[in-house]
Amino acid sequence: MADGVAEGWRGMAAILQSVPEETVSRHSARTLGMIQTALMAGVMIQSLSDPANAPTSAEVLEGLRALAKIANLTES
Repeated sequence: MADGVAEGWRGMAAILQSVPEETVSRHSARTLGMIQTALMAGVMIQSLSDPANAPTSAEVLEGLRALAKIANLTES
């Protein structure tokens, strides 16, 4: 099962980077692919368990931007 999940990360990273899956590095799969998969799973769980209060795409993007801003502040 773990191998299938890792391949999913690689596939997700390939989609986001618009490159063939076989060209995605292990690092990109474990960072970009893993995070995107976690975000999708979390939003899906929220949508299934409480559809009326699930975040919109705009709210997800706003939250990601806020996290990125915090991350940039702590890197300085």
